[in-house]
Order: sequence, then C-alpha cells, then structure tokens
Amino acid sequence: MVKRVILEPEKTPGIKVESILNRGIVIISRLTDEVTGESWVQKKVLDLPDNHALFGGLYHDKEARKRLRREFEVMKKLSGCPNIAEVYDHQFLDAPGEKGISILAMEELFSSPNGSVPIQGKPFFKYVVGVCNSLDSMKAKGIVNRDVKPKNVLYNLNQDPKLFDFDWCKDYLDISSFFRSASGAPTGTKWYRSPEQQRMEDLDYKTDTYSAALTMYEITTGRIASSVMFMEDFEEDVERCNERHVNKLRPRLVEIYSEDYADIFLRALNPEREKRDIDSLKKISLEMLARG
Repeated sequence: MVKRVILEPEKTPGIKVESILNRGIVIISRLTDEVTGESWVQKKVLDLPDNHALFGGLYHDKEARKRLRREFEVMKKLSGCPNIAEVYDHQFLDAPGEKGISILAMEELFSSPNGSVPIQGKPFFKYVVGVCNSLDSMKAKGIVNRDVKPKNVLYNLNQDPKLFDFDWCKDYLDISSFFRSASGAPTGTKWYRSPEQQRMEDLDYKTDTYSAALTMYEITTGRIASSVMFMEDFEEDVERCNERHVNKLRPRLVEIYSEDYADIFLRALNPEREKRDIDSLKKISLEMLARG
C-alpha cells in the first residue's frame, strides 16, 4: 500500500492503528500496513469555530486552515533535505457549516532511544549535527520554523534526528508573513523563544539557531535551559537576555564536555542575533564524531 492519508483508518481493512497523541483537535496516529509491515504517521487537526481560540491562538478560525496547508507545502519544499521529516500526502476536507479537517501523512518517527535520560557523547554530537543540518536546509529554502524544541525533533528507524513539526513556520523573505499568533501573543513555545521572538520583532533563520541551542542544552543536560537562565519575570527576562544569563549554562557544559566546547556552544545563544553562530558548533561536533 502506498503511504498516504487514510480518512478512516480504523475502518480500513489491513490497516493497524496505534494512537500516539489525542488532544481532541490534534490527533496523531501510527498506521501500519499489516501485509507489508510498513508504517507511517498520520496527523489530523480539526478546525474550530470562528469564535474559538485554543493553545494561545494556535488553532483559530481561518488562520488555522492557512497554516496547516502551509505546513504541508513547506515540508514538501524541504522534501529530501537532511534531517527533515518526509511528508507523503495531505488532504484538507471542508464543507459549509462544518469544521475543516487537515490531515498529513509523514514518515514514521520515534522518541529518543534514551527515553528521558540525557544524551551525551557520540549520540549527542550526532544529534547536534542532525539538527544543524535541518537548520541549514531551512535557511537554504528561506524558511524559519519558529518552534524548534525537543518534542519537535524525533528519530527515524536509523536513529537519525528529524525535525518534523512546521505548524509555526513562515517564509522569512515574505514580509507579509505574520510573526505573532491570532491571540496577539508571540509565536512558538515559551521556553524556547529567542529574545527577538519574545519581543515580537521580524524574524529570520537566527531565531531557529537560538531555539535549537536551547533544545540541545536540554537534551544533553536534562534541564530546560530557560529555567536555568531566567528565574524572576520570565517574559521580561527573555526580552532583556544578555551575556550574563547565557553564561549560567556554561558550568554544566564544561562539566560534561570541555571549556572549548562550552564556549563554542554558547555562541549559538548570543542575545545579539547578528553575532549568533551555530556553524562552529556543527563543525566541532563533526570533529568529535570523527574521533569516535
């Protein structure tokens, strides 16, 4: 069977359905062809009435429809790029007076093989390189994700990290792309926003660099980086982020790796986006991988 959207998988002969996530309006399932044994993931999102806002405006009236279609279009645009999830099919169903339903079919992905245990050493360097590859691909295509975080990076069967969620994505070369949610709040997830994202400024690919570095820190230390950097008025602290905040992350990185690695890592979290650098982190991580 071709990996595709199946509207009613529970009623489709030969298809095994396993629920991964069900939040009522967001349903993610793993579908398996019982004949071939091939599996893929299906993400279904229900549209809401015009007067209903949920998850900070994430699914809000007609904007949701545009965003869900854009997610598929962006993932197709990134098809074949390293460490980006492959998307196979998309259907959008709508009828007068009824809720819309958007469904994506994409490659099968899994949580970290370590579970909730921090990833260190060679597996972490592989993770860093993989996430950096996904950032390079988005930069080359003019896409900013705006919601890079641990839950949005999963693994394929070969244990390669894959960025898979593009709900908040935008073309940063398109000045008409919105940079806040329908509720007026900043886009993305609170703990992983860059300072400029929290200030609701126009964004480019450097905001994903910042979010990715926060994600990497959490993956290798087991601690949410923002909770280490900011302790008082969180939103205002993020907006005023400076070198003093970022340097709070350094001791644990030195303890796990080295002073040199910590210094290079923290360049990706420079509060001044024009000085932010993740290419050096990718380079040193590749060198560490090569050493075995």
